[in-house]
Amino acid sequence: MRWTWVIVVFLFAGACSDPTPEAGVAATTTATTTTTSGPAPTAVVPLPPGADAAIERAIDDVVAMIGESTNPVDPAVFDEIAGYDDIRLGWILADMGQFVFRGESFDALLRAANRLSGGDYTNRTVWKGLSDQLITEDIAAPPGYEQWKRELLSAVDVTWIHFFDDPEAEIDWRLVTFGGVLADTRPLGSEASCACIPGLDDPPSVAAADGDWYPDRRVVFGVEINGESRAYPLNIMEAHEMANDELGGRRIALTYCTLCRSAVAFYVDDLPTDITPPVLRTSGLLRRSNKLVFDRESLSLIDQFTGEALSGPLREADVQLDRVTVVTSTWAKWRAAHPETTLMAGKDGNGPNYPLDPLGERDAGGPIFPIGEVDTTLFASQAVVGTILDDGSALAFPLDAALDALDQGEPVSLGGVSVIADGSGVRLVNDNGGTELTSSQAAWFAWSQRFPDTQLWSP
Repeated sequence: MRWTWVIVVFLFAGACSDPTPEAGVAATTTATTTTTSGPAPTAVVPLPPGADAAIERAIDDVVAMIGESTNPVDPAVFDEIAGYDDIRLGWILADMGQFVFRGESFDALLRAANRLSGGDYTNRTVWKGLSDQLITEDIAAPPGYEQWKRELLSAVDVTWIHFFDDPEAEIDWRLVTFGGVLADTRPLGSEASCACIPGLDDPPSVAAADGDWYPDRRVVFGVEINGESRAYPLNIMEAHEMANDELGGRRIALTYCTLCRSAVAFYVDDLPTDITPPVLRTSGLLRRSNKLVFDRESLSLIDQFTGEALSGPLREADVQLDRVTVVTSTWAKWRAAHPETTLMAGKDGNGPNYPLDPLGERDAGGPIFPIGEVDTTLFASQAVVGTILDDGSALAFPLDAALDALDQGEPVSLGGVSVIADGSGVRLVNDNGGTELTSSQAAWFAWSQRFPDTQLWSP
């Protein structure tokens, strides 16, 4: 049986500011987080003789263990890997550390990780700490790393092998982590069960007056298209993380990353006629604690923030899905601002039966998957609302500070973009003409890492 032993982490059910701004003028901050958007630009240095053979033996053992939970991993191979004293080998140790977490094999992996990194890791989360260290230090991947990672991940889910098949894929595999679940490969409309985070397809919705089962103070993700509004309850999106839906006569996909607290919607009906309309699904893989989504039809990976195709046929076609504004608000205030709104009611209309807090305190201690260095201008989990301008640059507004300023009647504007209230959330508009700019909310760590040159408004 495939990976029956894996503990499934059901994510279900990851600067400088002007100290003396002029009165009434917002200070701006540029995020300066180190980015690792591509492989380190250093020359490839060969591994010490014998190191690649040791890694291959370790990979073979781990792959066998994934296939049959009783198969052991030889502890001696990790001690051998440590003896090569090449920190680049830490990348593959971190990857294997998600699967090797008990007994003598784990003890040996832990020793190897500490020796190579100079760290003092002590428990089964060594894979996260080591990954964070390697990302922060921008350690180059060792020769052969992508192939080793391909072998390891495809042993967990054969679907993922397709993401490695594109030699021009815009993916830095150092930053990609197994998220604890498999890819959702079910066809559109399928009711089949899966060892995945099951997306919703055309879920039923109810009129606002019939949505009294959802508490007023609970969060919804509000979307408005062509005069039609719909609210997607946070707790249901935490359970499914994906909703393929129709609103205002358009086909959309709303994706929610519970780890980076980002709900982003895309149009999926305006692509060239020779491209099969995408069916977006959760891949089960993460990039710096931000979910990677994929198109079930073409098996192309897609950036959850931008809609840019990263691999496969959609990348070859240079596809970038158009984004739709998502407003994060309480249900009561969204309903008051949009009285004709509907409320998405989950699978089979069973909205009242979903637990209100399915994740509990899971993220109370901070991100639970690797993220690397975090820009400290704001707290890592602090909410910002951002937009990507036509020239590719990004602007972001700390949500609480922006709302406080608006409550006091103060304008909130940066770079020709202003914030306006909608429900208990906000939208962004262009100061030149008042046209709306597509925007979404996210945790600061995720936004600043994806857009390290963000211009950040400060009150």
